[in-house]
Amino acid sequence: MVVWNLQDLMREKDIDQHVAKLTQLTSSFAEFEKKLFNKNNCVEVPSDTLRRIFALSEEISKVSSRLAGFAELSYTEKTNDAKRLARLRDLSKKLVSLEHQRLFFSEWIRRIPESYAKKIAKQIEPYTYVFEKSVEHRKHLRSPAEEKIMSLKDTTGVDVLERVYNIVTNKYVFGKKQLAQEELLTLVRSSKEHDRKQAYEDLLLRYKEDNDVLFEIYAGVVMNWHNEELTVRGYDAPIAPRNEGNDVEHEIVENLLSVIENNAALFQEYFSFKANLLGMKNTRYNLYAPYRLNEPSYTFPEAKKTVLEVFKNFSPVFASHAKSVFDKQHVHSPPMKGKKSGAFCYSVTNDTTPYVLVNFAGKLNDVFTLGHELGHAVHGILGQKNTQFTFHSSLPLAETASIFSELLLTDHLLKTASKRVRTFLLVQELDKIYASVMRQAFFVMFEKEAHELIAKGATADEINARYAANLRRQFGKQMIIPDHFSYEWSYIPHIFESPFYCYAYAFGNLLVLSLYHDFTQDKKAFVPRYQKILEAGGSATPATILARAGYDISTKSFWQNGFDEARKIFDELKTLTK
Repeated sequence: MVVWNLQDLMREKDIDQHVAKLTQLTSSFAEFEKKLFNKNNCVEVPSDTLRRIFALSEEISKVSSRLAGFAELSYTEKTNDAKRLARLRDLSKKLVSLEHQRLFFSEWIRRIPESYAKKIAKQIEPYTYVFEKSVEHRKHLRSPAEEKIMSLKDTTGVDVLERVYNIVTNKYVFGKKQLAQEELLTLVRSSKEHDRKQAYEDLLLRYKEDNDVLFEIYAGVVMNWHNEELTVRGYDAPIAPRNEGNDVEHEIVENLLSVIENNAALFQEYFSFKANLLGMKNTRYNLYAPYRLNEPSYTFPEAKKTVLEVFKNFSPVFASHAKSVFDKQHVHSPPMKGKKSGAFCYSVTNDTTPYVLVNFAGKLNDVFTLGHELGHAVHGILGQKNTQFTFHSSLPLAETASIFSELLLTDHLLKTASKRVRTFLLVQELDKIYASVMRQAFFVMFEKEAHELIAKGATADEINARYAANLRRQFGKQMIIPDHFSYEWSYIPHIFESPFYCYAYAFGNLLVLSLYHDFTQDKKAFVPRYQKILEAGGSATPATILARAGYDISTKSFWQNGFDEARKIFDELKTLTK
């Protein structure tokens, strides 16, 4: 087991020094306000001045990110340490305050003439893309006074609705054991059919009790989104703001969702097969029924060796970058009292090796988690040639390297594993593809319908019925879907808090399957193309980044390749279990 060294970010005793540096840099940045405005009129500054502004902003971002990164990573080690929590809150407050002093630059970008923006953009590399994105987004911005009103309105409007949703649902306890929701949801993957059925009934019937209240909260969220994004900001569809935020064209998202819906039959067939394989009924209760296995155990050194071997077989460059995360002591692996649960990779700046946190317990799944997070780390390192603003990938591409690494690990283990372990791996992979692609996309299809219906005055019963119809399209006639699953939508927090967010999961996971399909056709030719995608970070739109590597994600055939790869996995499972 290993723990990380945060001194590559800073030492605790140097925090005040870094805050002082950030304050000084912010004061220097504030001096540019006089160059950008003359008596409240925008000044069309020369390209070298604009480039200096962006360069100073980038330096500020690096110092700010180091401070935030140190405070957050330190806190995740010991979330029960009041001193670390107080430091995190204090630094967050200071960083927000300093950020407010730079808002004049955003206002200048909002007001500059279109002709000047187009002319100057190509002259300020490497900041052209960031500048162009800001200019493009401004058409949906309103005056500072209007923006302030909408911001203030949210604090007593939609923000309150979301808090009320969390207050109401976080109080729920379920079943005779009075379980919290997180505890209850672990039971839907229980090996015991009775436990799975009981868990779903306890969950959904509790949400049914408050269906009228939860619907009113959701209707309020939807109408706020409609009023602000469509009526005030002028977007032409409810999903359009999310597409813009993800930097993905509307046509691409619609093609993605269309291909996913057209391939629903693949998973309808899979779940029928899985029910037969496990000797149980094909009901919605058994969707996540596990394939029983006495899992092999791993020590942390064994897991590390396995993952690095997988990366090396794919590309020595990838293995070298993954190894550097260990060499730099940027991994925190042991479960500890007070440590944040789960796992993550944190790429702090474009000149710092990413940090990886896992809670390694020696299970097979922990090996996959390590591979997943190291995939993120490699992605972060390869993107470091870009600016601080663009070395992180956009949300739709954020899971590319992590999920690809999991597929590589699965293939590696399949070569030497026993029949039962191979069956387990293939079932696990298909279950993950369903959960991350099909399920997430059908949530968004429901949201598109719900936003349209609620804007026309739909009732709770109509929304529940529409969700039930969504489930029938998803699972077909083969699966038994009990009536109370029509309330399932109301326990999905993203639907309330981040409308249309879920398609990014489907985008990222199906993208990787499509890329993996290409990898299996010509491994040697694929590696440099794939590396080019990761090296781009977030320096262009996802479509542009993929096009430069030779992939056209605007076509349905690209996305269909992902389902062809999923079909191969399913066929392999059927052959293995004959």
